[in-house]
Amino acid sequence: MGVTLITVTDPFGGGAAGQSVQAGPVAEPPSAARQPGGVVRSRIRTGGRLVTEQRIVSLQPVWVVRIELRSSPGYGGVTPVLEQLRVVADGRLVLDSAASASAPGVGSVVLGTPARTIRLRYVTSSVVRAPQPTQAGRVLVLANPLEVDLWAASLTEGGPVWLGGGDVLNAVCVSGDSTPQPCGRPVKGGWRVDLDGSAEVGVFAQVDLPTA
Repeated sequence: MGVTLITVTDPFGGGAAGQSVQAGPVAEPPSAARQPGGVVRSRIRTGGRLVTEQRIVSLQPVWVVRIELRSSPGYGGVTPVLEQLRVVADGRLVLDSAASASAPGVGSVVLGTPARTIRLRYVTSSVVRAPQPTQAGRVLVLANPLEVDLWAASLTEGGPVWLGGGDVLNAVCVSGDSTPQPCGRPVKGGWRVDLDGSAEVGVFAQVDLPTA
């Protein structure tokens, strides 16, 4: 299959809006889920960067993906910085770009043709801070640093947020100015929180960082 040109909107001003990028087919995992909803899988790396794979399946065709960096100046004092972003729509590579933007930051990716399964891979920094009292290697991590909204589409259910890469001790869910609530449970290799579909909920976890 030949390579096509797809017009996208640069989400965070790293380049000219409406720039053309090379895009082409990307192999979908054979077990790719088709149930509507989403899943966020984040892994903390040595040094505090977070690598996230996010999949969203919509009942309706999606033309535009809206992306916003989540910030929490009240709880956690975390202001994430987006460093890399890759977007795949129904197996088509739509965007693969280095970015440098910090919260608050809102942008959109125009898919060119409608899609129902959206996959994002992104790298964020400044998603951790040392709690008080400080303990070497122990940090508070924002496990879902991006809010992703599919314009003109509806989701019927939420999905899990999974965090691994270190020793996750516990997690709390934060929505707006509400009191943080303990959430989730330990699972093999990390911690899992099942959300109700609200994009406004931030998941913060206390983690002992990996040493290598």
